[in-house]
Amino acid sequence: MLTKVLVCVAVLACVSLHSQAQTVEEALLAGKKAEGTLQQALNKLPPNAEAHGYADDVMSSLKKMLKEDCEQNLRQNGQINTYYACVEKYLGLSMASASELLSGQWASSGASRPGLFC
Repeated sequence: MLTKVLVCVAVLACVSLHSQAQTVEEALLAGKKAEGTLQQALNKLPPNAEAHGYADDVMSSLKKMLKEDCEQNLRQNGQINTYYACVEKYLGLSMASASELLSGQWASSGASRPGLFC
C-alpha cells in the first residue's frame, strides 16, 4: 500500500515537471527536481548509519541513471519528451526502492508509520 502511494506521489510530482521546457538546459532541471523529490522522501529515514547507507545507494543510483541514460540520450537526440519519460521512469523506481527501505527501517525501529510521509 505504501509503495502504491509513493508511486502515485512520484507520478504526480513528475506531471508537474512538464512545464513545456523549450531548451535542453531547461529540461535538465526536471532531473534536479526528481533528485530533490527523492531526497525529501529519504530524509524521513530514522537516524541510523545503516538506513542512511542504503539511502545513499538509492540516491547515487538515481543520479547515475539520470546522467548515463536520460541526459546522454537527451543531448544526443534532443527529444525533450523522451527525457521526461526517462526521468519519470527512474524516479518511480527510486521512490519504490525508497518506500521499501522506509517501511523496513521504520518497522524494525518500532516507530509508527501513519505520519511518515506527512
